[in-house]
Amino acid sequence: MHRQARYAALVANLGQVDLADEPACADLEPLVALRWWPLLPQQERQLSEETLAGCVTFGYWISGVDIPPNEVRFQHAAPIDGAEYQRIFRCPVLFEQVDNALVFPKRLLATPLGQADAQVRLMLDAYADRLLGEIRQGRSVLDSARLEL
Repeated sequence: MHRQARYAALVANLGQVDLADEPACADLEPLVALRWWPLLPQQERQLSEETLAGCVTFGYWISGVDIPPNEVRFQHAAPIDGAEYQRIFRCPVLFEQVDNALVFPKRLLATPLGQADAQVRLMLDAYADRLLGEIRQGRSVLDSARLEL
């Protein structure tokens, strides 16, 4: 999840991802929120729904753990029919919120991945960090435009 937040700009530059602790609740275990902020407000609804649904689906696949989020939050208004949201997320889905976020138990961040390979991770992290550095330095016209925007 931390890598997803860190390297999101390499996959698609449609939004920003961050991972942050949720405010503590006395009766709940520690929670974390994967938040997504769209860069294209006119497509906020479609992009936020696709991104958060994709995160849930990919999370189940890569971890092998089928635990639904505690809640999902969207900034946009609720649809007329929320059945598909319930089918996909299997948890409370809140609309007209301050952020777009998946909220889940923090302990899930420690879930080992079956396909994990430490050497490959080091190699890919180095490559992704180099690519992020190039984007931040604005080495192309497109990169310069991204930085300005």
